[in-house]
Amino acid sequence: MFHINKNKTINELKSLISDEQKNYDTLDRTIEKTIDFNRKINWDNSTKNLELIESAEDLVEVFKLRSEVYKKLAYQKEYADQIKGLNFDKYDTTSAIIFYRADNHITGTTRLIFDSYLKLPTEIKSSFDYMREKYNKIGELSRLIVRSESNGLNLEF
Repeated sequence: MFHINKNKTINELKSLISDEQKNYDTLDRTIEKTIDFNRKINWDNSTKNLELIESAEDLVEVFKLRSEVYKKLAYQKEYADQIKGLNFDKYDTTSAIIFYRADNHITGTTRLIFDSYLKLPTEIKSSFDYMREKYNKIGELSRLIVRSESNGLNLEF
């Protein structure tokens, strides 16, 4: 009986490891596709401190910030991390990831999801086909995050 349970545990651990590896592969693809997508966007860089994602380092910092804030707000169930400490999903690859940098740290972020073959996240509950017919192009703002600090004004967005 002991060997059966031991084998079951080992198989469960193997499945967890392979799932974790899948998540790292997903992270790698998400970073690559998101940066490629954002580099194609015509972005006005004249606004001080407000930037569009162009590097993997900044994108990972955004994913960390999302995770940190959602954990503090107890939103982990609604917006679960794909990898512990990193909050990203399939919509990042078709989104403009915008962030605010203050004192060389990312303190706020949001994303504008462009309509694509994925549809929009809120379409799980409601269809926007009528809006597509009327406006041709639609999008959705999501993952609006601001790191709450006790010092300063926190006027990122």
